[in-house]
Amino acid sequence: MNSGQTSIDVRKHPIGYITDYVPVPDLTTVNPSKNIDIRLMNIPDAASVTFNIDFVNLTVSQNPTFKIFSFPSGVDIYSYISQENLTLRTFPTPYAYMTLEYENRNQCIAGELVRIKYKGLS
Repeated sequence: MNSGQTSIDVRKHPIGYITDYVPVPDLTTVNPSKNIDIRLMNIPDAASVTFNIDFVNLTVSQNPTFKIFSFPSGVDIYSYISQENLTLRTFPTPYAYMTLEYENRNQCIAGELVRIKYKGLS
């Protein structure tokens, strides 16, 4: 997963994985915390989006947040910092997109991981 804005075209990739990695610490970075956004775009009309959250653990970073929300409605589908084995299913409105957002994610902390499978099928 890359820092900064990343997007996934759901029509081209209707099933995929959003997975964090254990980084190599960068000792030259004063503040390794970053905000990370993953955007699921171009969701087919009348599609449901299913998130199979295998594992989320962001409990060590200072003031972490992890949320999944729909835009333009801005409705939070999920907001938590620690969870295992959870399935979320949502029906976004036409032309909407889904965003997975990590705030204050310290990528130098080992043990903080995210493993999510998504399906965006009509």
